[in-house]
Amino acid sequence: MLATHTGVNAQPTIAVASNFKSTMIALISAQTENLHQTKTIFASSGKLVAQISNGAPIDIFLSAEPIGKKLDTRLVVPGSEFTYAFGQLALVSHKSAQHVALDGAKNLSCLAIANPKLAPYGRAALEVIARLKRQDWQFERIVQGQSVAQAFQFFDSGACNNALVAYAQVLSNNKSVHHSVIPSEWHAPIQQNAVLLKRAENATAAEQFLKFLRSESARKIIQDAGYLTDIE
Repeated sequence: MLATHTGVNAQPTIAVASNFKSTMIALISAQTENLHQTKTIFASSGKLVAQISNGAPIDIFLSAEPIGKKLDTRLVVPGSEFTYAFGQLALVSHKSAQHVALDGAKNLSCLAIANPKLAPYGRAALEVIARLKRQDWQFERIVQGQSVAQAFQFFDSGACNNALVAYAQVLSNNKSVHHSVIPSEWHAPIQQNAVLLKRAENATAAEQFLKFLRSESARKIIQDAGYLTDIE
């Protein structure tokens, strides 16, 4: 289903992967004059792909993974996709620093992760779990949230004592939690890509935001939030 076009001077509607919520708010704050009326929608990348494919009026998509052929090519401005961040995964615990130390075997009663069918952070979490199991870790119960944001909510509410979530969520959380950043080589890169959607082609505000997202000032905000902007 093809959506109608956005006006040239209209403020963009931006669909954003849930892990990037606090960082997106910081980016918008840094561009207050240009983006004060911007509408943002936060959900798992998989759910956002479904919404866009079903004709949701979205101008820019900030995914937590490469977009490629996940969207009908008629919906995307050719050549507009680029990588804006690489996500980092963190193991968090309410109990102690020992529970997040990555050396030695552990027995975790409950671990929250994002749904791997919908969220790249969930797929990365499964890779980490497989590695930890080879190190004799045991997981009595693994609970899946619809997004990495919901996985963190399960942890934050106390429903699970442990979680594998975005490192950015740990940094933006108001509460201090025990955590360890997972080495990037333990899972496939969490390559977060942005794309301009066809309905916003030639829309000035949308193009300005994507230009800003590539800027050094935006990269600094993204890095400070717990993401990488380059990986070796």
